[in-house]
Amino acid sequence: MTNKSLDKLQKVIEYKFNNLEVLISALTHKSYAAETGLKYYNERMEFLGDSILSAIVAENLYKRYPLEAEGKLSQLKSQIVSAQNLSQWAKEIKLGDYIILGKSEDSADARNRESLLCDLFEAVVGAIYLDGGFDSSRKFVLKFLDKQTDIVITDYKSRLQEIAQSEYKE
Repeated sequence: MTNKSLDKLQKVIEYKFNNLEVLISALTHKSYAAETGLKYYNERMEFLGDSILSAIVAENLYKRYPLEAEGKLSQLKSQIVSAQNLSQWAKEIKLGDYIILGKSEDSADARNRESLLCDLFEAVVGAIYLDGGFDSSRKFVLKFLDKQTDIVITDYKSRLQEIAQSEYKE
């Protein structure tokens, strides 16, 4: 990863890292670490980013929908932090172009795989949090969340139960 591409990514995400090693760690896939003997890669940062992301989304929904019940807020949050949605956000900023993959894993298909992009997005959220704190990570996430006006709940099981209960009163 060149300094030029790191600079470009920082411009795209609109966050300048104080410690570039944090960003590089967030971009480093386990396959690259295994091939090169690195002891760090992005899975731990992804774990952290997932929690930070959930807190940011929960806070945003709580404020955005002051009259909604907890169940509805949970459904909305579930849709927002879904792999499908997060990978779409990652595609918007071309995060797949920046991931550091091992030779065995590196391909155009891998760089566009939903699960990889979702994990990468979470790792970047975690990296921003570690480098700049909660407010910096919130600012990053809200750029995507604020554009999301319509959140469609696709919890088909719950919807089916609601229909059955209203129809059959059971």
